[in-house]
Amino acid sequence: MYYAASHQWCDDDESHAARGYHRCERSRLEFFLPEEAAGSELLYTELQKFDWYYMREKWEFETAVKDLATCQRILEAGCGTGLFLEKASSALPGSVVKGVELSAEAVRSAREKGLNVERSDLKSLVERDEKFDAVCSFQVLEHLTRPRDFIKETIGLLNPGGLLIISVPNKDGFLRHSNALLEIPPHHMTRWGRHALRHLEKIFPVRLLKTKRKHKKLQKNWKKYHAQFLRKLVKMKKCLVQLLIKI
Repeated sequence: MYYAASHQWCDDDESHAARGYHRCERSRLEFFLPEEAAGSELLYTELQKFDWYYMREKWEFETAVKDLATCQRILEAGCGTGLFLEKASSALPGSVVKGVELSAEAVRSAREKGLNVERSDLKSLVERDEKFDAVCSFQVLEHLTRPRDFIKETIGLLNPGGLLIISVPNKDGFLRHSNALLEIPPHHMTRWGRHALRHLEKIFPVRLLKTKRKHKKLQKNWKKYHAQFLRKLVKMKKCLVQLLIKI
């Protein structure tokens, strides 16, 4: 799901001591605790080895490039190996396109392609008072334990009237029928739907421009992922049966 907002706080901070799955009744954001359940850099280094993890073609890339046509300075937060940066640099040759990423392996891969990628968090850029006409983040928000801080920092990097573009898996779409391991910790720490994205207007100084959902069949790479997952699940069940027989 794709979210575009313009930079233009109700304080919605709540503390939860309990562990496990939670749902905010106001925003309908679903999230997991404790924060320590989130995956380390090693998890993402290993996932990067699968061809279905970083997909070269995403519909939200095409949508974003069109929305960024008038932007001169563009930042992608959590750019991975730089797949969107490549597309944006090619489609918008008059723009300065930059990425930030925490994974050392992903940064190395992006730099080998000649892309302008910094191994850094957003806070460092805010402290340097860097400004951009647009900040993009594609399927990053759901991995974070503190998405509020992340969004606040992206807004802090925007020029007045700047554009914030976020894409996340839609929990109200296909995912609601899926029990995939990648939809829970340590991989995903939050689950977003359209209502949760719209609720951001009530917390941050942004004005919602549009949300967009893509209804289509599973992409080939995700079909491959789910097939692999089901095969592993069958093997696990066989092992469990064998274990129970032995006991």
